[in-house]
Amino acid sequence: MRSLYSPVFGLIVFGMLTLTGCEKEADALSEAQAHTLLDLAYGTDDKQKMDVYLPANRSTEETRVAIFIHGGAFMTGDRKDVARTIIDRYVSQGWAVANISYRLVNGDQIDSIPPARIDSDILIKDQVADVSAAVDYILAHARDWAVNGHRIGMVGHSAGGTLAILYAYSDNNASGKVKAVGNLAGAVDLAFTQYDVDNASATKLFIPEFIHRITGRAFEPGNATYSESVSPYHVVKADKPIPIINVFPEHNAVLLDLPKQDRGTYDRFTERLSALGIPNRFVEIEGVSHDFGGVETRRQAIDETISFFNEYLQ
Repeated sequence: MRSLYSPVFGLIVFGMLTLTGCEKEADALSEAQAHTLLDLAYGTDDKQKMDVYLPANRSTEETRVAIFIHGGAFMTGDRKDVARTIIDRYVSQGWAVANISYRLVNGDQIDSIPPARIDSDILIKDQVADVSAAVDYILAHARDWAVNGHRIGMVGHSAGGTLAILYAYSDNNASGKVKAVGNLAGAVDLAFTQYDVDNASATKLFIPEFIHRITGRAFEPGNATYSESVSPYHVVKADKPIPIINVFPEHNAVLLDLPKQDRGTYDRFTERLSALGIPNRFVEIEGVSHDFGGVETRRQAIDETISFFNEYLQ
């Protein structure tokens, strides 16, 4: 669940490029010109903001929207860490991009041994609510921006990929506001049920506190009820088949060796999606770790999501 873009608990991750550009909020935005709108507030918290990148020659009929959600183990990261080259890849192909931030789970001292017991004011369910508020803000401004609010895809890396799936299959998306999801190395199963207390490594000490922080409920060995509620594997359902592309880095070493984020877990998720009749695609990017490697392999990962969205956002 480490971010594709910024350091999380001392681990190296993807693309520390500072976003630049001037904010343009003219009363009337020319459809023939590209525009960048920075620091748009979709809520009252300082984290509830987005940057919007509008391509030239757009229209309310043709211009699709990609909503990008940054990673960071649900506890860190920000939209401004996202490499501009990722955004430009979409915009160059005629997409509008909304790059969003969201409120974070309290990560203080979670990497200490043992981790500190802290009740977080923000849980994953609150982050999903933030994503929902961001979607509604985009829909409210779609006509002003000259984009098609009926052709929205959502893509996230690491924790952002998890949040994208959780939102897509939440009641907030019951009417299909978001039509397809791209998951880049997100955790697809957080339903941990046990750990070895007698041989407690940093990972095994970390899991109970991690589950407590993100769900607001104490970890109970053998009981995965609360962690299932924040696990894409358990929330997808056949009656709302939102298409999903899962892009998996071959060497997906993640935060503190968090278990169940390997190829086998992704294969089981793919099998579940197919069994439920949910349109899906699995792509493995060879030779890369959780950050998707260098410029070319990162571009490959992004291009896979664009190709998938082109198919399902007609």
